[in-house]
Amino acid sequence: MLLAGGRGGTRAPDQPRVVQLQISRPRVALPRRQEPLEFVVAMHVEGTPITWQRQATLGRDDEQRMLEAVAGLRRWSGGVGLTRRQAGAAVMDLGRTLRDAFLGTKGRRLLADIDRTALLLLVDETVLHLPWEMMFDTDNAPLVLAPFGRVVTTRVAPPSGRDLSTEDPTVRILAVENPTDDLAASERVMEIIHGLRPANPDLDIEVTTLARRHATRRRFAQTVRAQDFDIVHFAGHGRFDADRPSDSAVLLADGPLSDEQVLKLRWKQPPFVVWNSSCESARVAPGTRIVSNARRSNGLASAFLSRGVEAYLGHYFFVEDTAAAQFSEAFYTTLLRDRNVGRAVQEARRHAIDRFAADGDLTGLGAVFFGDAGTAQRRDLATAS
Repeated sequence: MLLAGGRGGTRAPDQPRVVQLQISRPRVALPRRQEPLEFVVAMHVEGTPITWQRQATLGRDDEQRMLEAVAGLRRWSGGVGLTRRQAGAAVMDLGRTLRDAFLGTKGRRLLADIDRTALLLLVDETVLHLPWEMMFDTDNAPLVLAPFGRVVTTRVAPPSGRDLSTEDPTVRILAVENPTDDLAASERVMEIIHGLRPANPDLDIEVTTLARRHATRRRFAQTVRAQDFDIVHFAGHGRFDADRPSDSAVLLADGPLSDEQVLKLRWKQPPFVVWNSSCESARVAPGTRIVSNARRSNGLASAFLSRGVEAYLGHYFFVEDTAAAQFSEAFYTTLLRDRNVGRAVQEARRHAIDRFAADGDLTGLGAVFFGDAGTAQRRDLATAS
């Protein structure tokens, strides 16, 4: 009897095998400052009847050591501080610490035995600040070499999503480009986005551009209120302060578009994908909700996700203009070819991670994708387009 897979019980190589790795807190209350962080870690292969789980504790000393490594890498991404050798050592330490603290020996072996097509990290909102994309596998290779996405476990009620069955076949993209007029490489990204139409004749693609002095907060708010977009792309500068995450912003021509303003945007329907190609646009502060009871957001990613955006892509570290443009080029080229956002992020990561081996660039390991990286097997951008 063949229920699934190929003959002799061997599954077809293109059969989906999506792994969910869930890291959740057993307590609803926010963690206190000095208490160890306790978690239940669960691993499940979608379509199977058993979920493996273990208890894990992240000591505050281990957390602090990781945060110090993150701070060093942040300075390195900005061109100061660590040497290249020290940066490599910090990445190795972070990757191993995240793996060992949360997976343990048994979890490492179990994950290594699963030939997965995608990995979804269901991570508690209070530890979103950790660089999960740097987690290693048993062979000390980044888990993000396969499609990898964060799914946030939160106490905030999610808004209802868009109804894919009612979407028209046009892919609508809003490109907010170089508002501060000092990012030359962003022009290349705009050429790529506008070139999507002739390169994909089977798709109906519309591109709206807000560039330079026209990329204002008011015009952006008016544009997303007047029309629904499938993708919103920011190519500009970002701002993040861990002590004041609600002041996080992307800088537009007339000032910062903060996460507080994102929470107040009035749109008929949120975009499917927001690609915020700006420095530290995926950072959040530790130990807090993605949105507080006072309607204050923990960074830009949290603000967009809480407003119904289904996929958000940003940078964890500072990112150089050319590296950000090259990442975007690989992302869009793959996205419209494969019709899959998770695979598009993976392909862009691969190109960028190759540069880390050459010159220590952190773009690939620092790209953060909030969303369902297993969409090739279930629902994805293609359904809407």
